[in-house]
Amino acid sequence: MQVRPVTDKECISKAILNILGKGEFTEKELAEKLGVSRNMIANYMNAVSAPSMRVIRALHDTFHLPYGSIFGEEEMNETFIKYSSLPEDEQQLINVLIEKLSSRTRG
Repeated sequence: MQVRPVTDKECISKAILNILGKGEFTEKELAEKLGVSRNMIANYMNAVSAPSMRVIRALHDTFHLPYGSIFGEEEMNETFIKYSSLPEDEQQLINVLIEKLSSRTRG
């Protein structure tokens, strides 16, 4: 089974722009809520960077956004649903593995 990449920078950009477009938060306030810098919010908005799974989960939990709206899908693929149901320590192990594998392909 081929798994589609979990993050889609353009869809995440739209989700963040939508949150900011409501006028309830500034970029700085959103950054504080998500635990990132204001510059990182700008990178997400401009689809320069994709947020970590921790930030994606914070978007979901804080703003009650369906994962589908964050990723631009109506239904999440079953791989992400399985990931989401894992305990946090197991998610962290997966995140470390993904980082290590990603750094190999970049390096």
